[in-house]
Amino acid sequence: MKEIKVVKAVPEDAEKILAYSKIIGGETDNLTYGPEGISATVEQEKEFISSLVDSKRRILFVAKYGDEVVGVADFSSVEHPRTGHRGSMGISVRKDMWGKGVGS
Repeated sequence: MKEIKVVKAVPEDAEKILAYSKIIGGETDNLTYGPEGISATVEQEKEFISSLVDSKRRILFVAKYGDEVVGVADFSSVEHPRTGHRGSMGISVRKDMWGKGVGS
């Protein structure tokens, strides 16, 4: 059986993240997009992920089951120096992977 691995996203994940966003966008109404997925080109997504590499305030993780992206999580903190300990987090998991520990 394949193992689920959670790793920091890299630009090479861009195409799979965009395909994943179309899957989950059609599975829930709790996202800012629907089955059309994230409105970015592969190149734009690569640039976005590249911009996070050295960020001290934002990180993006992907959960992979074999070579497939089955989950995405991101965290971004507030820019203000006094409240930089505060932030927001988002997590999504493909419906067919619910209950399998991906989100934990």
